[in-house]
Amino acid sequence: MAVSKAFLFSFKGQVLSTFGKAVGHPARAEMLARLVEHGVLSYSELVDGFPLKRGSISDHLNKLKSAGLVESVLLANNLAGFQLNQKTYDRCIAQISDQFPSFHKEGVVVERGWVRDYEAEYLSCG
Repeated sequence: MAVSKAFLFSFKGQVLSTFGKAVGHPARAEMLARLVEHGVLSYSELVDGFPLKRGSISDHLNKLKSAGLVESVLLANNLAGFQLNQKTYDRCIAQISDQFPSFHKEGVVVERGWVRDYEAEYLSCG
């Protein structure tokens, strides 16, 4: 079994890597974006319209929770909910800004804390 050598890299590099893995799937990126926008959502609000089975959604949520970006909460009427861990999220965004200061100069917009490419650039990548 291979042994991870992540500890040999800087803390900043480890934070960036963890964030990158956490949002490395479109479903997780969308879940995080929804929580950034709304703060706290019920399970059904968070995953509304996702073309995935419940087990896959659960796996994706667990990856976001393992990265420390999302926390489970109990909502009114004992409904399961999820909230953004603002402190961890802010730390990750700060690391990205520190590591890649030219993001703002190269056509990337930071909107409500979430990094979004201009639509024209995104659509031209396909």
